[in-house]
Amino acid sequence: MKKIYSLLSMPAILLILLITPKKINGQVGINTNNPTKTLDVNGEMRIRLLPLATTDTYSLTVADVDGNVSSATLVIPSYTFGDIKKGFQSTDHDGWYLLDGRAITTLPPNAQTAANTLSLVNLPDARGRLLKTKNGSEQLGALGGNNNIVLSRTNLPAYNFSGTTAPNGQHNHTVYELHQNTALNHLNFQYSPGCCQVYGYRQDARGTSGVGNHTHTFTASSEGSAASFSIIPQHITVNTFIYLGN
Repeated sequence: MKKIYSLLSMPAILLILLITPKKINGQVGINTNNPTKTLDVNGEMRIRLLPLATTDTYSLTVADVDGNVSSATLVIPSYTFGDIKKGFQSTDHDGWYLLDGRAITTLPPNAQTAANTLSLVNLPDARGRLLKTKNGSEQLGALGGNNNIVLSRTNLPAYNFSGTTAPNGQHNHTVYELHQNTALNHLNFQYSPGCCQVYGYRQDARGTSGVGNHTHTFTASSEGSAASFSIIPQHITVNTFIYLGN
């Protein structure tokens, strides 16, 4: 059974459906003589008032290219002011604002209000920085750390340079002694007024103590140039955003 209401308006059809006491089986067409669904509307539809959604999960009404209406489940994520996310987006979008150090006064009024609830004066500048969890008395949004460091001597473990000479330190010294009127290896005649005396010298070889091993203290150059080096790990570059709402 098909009922054709090609000349009636939507309110009239609804009124008929409400006041008809019996169950209606079949298909109803509006501006069509050949309805293919329970309600087949050939034309545009207007809804003047819709209630606000109160949950995060909705049944979304969609239509295909032929106008056939169906539903799909839509889950809208819930965000809180101050939520942080990473993304490949390059600009503000959907209530998310790029953390680039700009003043709060440059944001839309609603976003400014949300930023004030977070005690922000400027958006933190997250460019080139890693996120760190707050520790103790640290202030949220504070900047710190370095991408490059230079090691100083105090950063190195304690160490000593040591060295030894050759293990054999025993050696000899030659000693020369002056002798008078003795049997000499070499003679030296010295003349003086009224007399003369014979002097000479003898060469003796005498050794030092055999305990001659010893050590030397020396200073080694560090050969360093105090050049800094990067401590940034391997990474993928993204942007950081904060949620302040639309």
